[in-house]
Amino acid sequence: MKNKIIMLLTVMMLLSSIPVLGMETTSESAVTAENGEEEVLQLTIEEAVQLAVENSWDIQKLDRGIRDINDVIDNQEDLQDSMEKILSRELMFMPSDITNDFVNNLLVKRGYGVKSAEVQRITLEETKKQTLEALEIGAKSSYYQVLIAEKTLQLQEQLLKKAEQHKNIAAVKYENGVATKLVKLQADSAYISAKSDYQDAEDTLNIKYLELNNTLGLDFEQKIDLTTQVGYTPTEEINLEESIKSAFENRSDIKKLKAELELQQIETDTYKSYYTRGLQQYKNAEEKILEAEHAYDQSFKDVELDVRKKYLELVKAERSLNNMTESVAIARESVRVSQLFYEYDLATLTDVIDAETGLSQAEIGRYQLLISYNISKMMFENACDVGLPSSQSSN
Repeated sequence: MKNKIIMLLTVMMLLSSIPVLGMETTSESAVTAENGEEEVLQLTIEEAVQLAVENSWDIQKLDRGIRDINDVIDNQEDLQDSMEKILSRELMFMPSDITNDFVNNLLVKRGYGVKSAEVQRITLEETKKQTLEALEIGAKSSYYQVLIAEKTLQLQEQLLKKAEQHKNIAAVKYENGVATKLVKLQADSAYISAKSDYQDAEDTLNIKYLELNNTLGLDFEQKIDLTTQVGYTPTEEINLEESIKSAFENRSDIKKLKAELELQQIETDTYKSYYTRGLQQYKNAEEKILEAEHAYDQSFKDVELDVRKKYLELVKAERSLNNMTESVAIARESVRVSQLFYEYDLATLTDVIDAETGLSQAEIGRYQLLISYNISKMMFENACDVGLPSSQSSN
């Protein structure tokens, strides 16, 4: 509670109306600058996930639904008890009054209403787990996108400074008759290109900050300082079969379909106990249970496919990252050699500029692949756990 109060004081209107879902807020997450400057919210990636959860309307809605369905279960249990007494009297004293409505009452007696409500609760609880996973992945991905944009801007700034130096040196050499006008024009053009790339990177960073604020439920004007740095932790050897087995035990989509199959079994057994084999109601009941069984069996194949795909994507991401790391080393050596050759008039200024640009692009590419690797790792772990809601899986 103390941590929550501290956060409310620092973040002020941003979180004043949002319920906290059992998470502690770090008291150092916000820093207010002195002399009337804008407040800057310092965020680790874990705190970003926490904000996304706290500000999620979907989670609040699911929590309300779970509370409501618990009341429904209690009511259905009372109704089941009452129906057992009613049907006992009807069977003993009024056999001639049994109609088709009796089947619905029989379903209630056999616990269909209670089971139906329990299935809804399972669905809501598992959907909440998946939604929490989706919020975490979404918040982290958005956080990563800002880090990529920041890294890109940093590298483009370095490239711009070098381009400006080359431009100034080429101008001096041209004035002294040491360099041709073509060299000067090439340096001027490279500077303009670097300046344009820097401005584009600046705009992209501002856009990514807006998207992150929106993901976390913050005001667009809120200034943020991201404090988590992304590193590379090699993936340990993975036992794919064990991962698939774990997914079978944990995945929410399998649990939901299992609960629906059990519910359908109650309905089918009830209809088959009342209607004769030749009636359409009997045949419809058989068809429904076959469809429920097929959906449940198919879910295991879908989950296994998802795990295997996420595993291959993780392997691919790690391989690409390692290859790009080698490319960065080569590009760095190319810069060193081109600069050395340029000093001895064995290379042109254009060669140096091209090498420096290639190094910057390689470093940006490596950082993007580093982020991609971390996201792929996160997605594989999710595939072996609860999974994502169906609307998220295809994305």
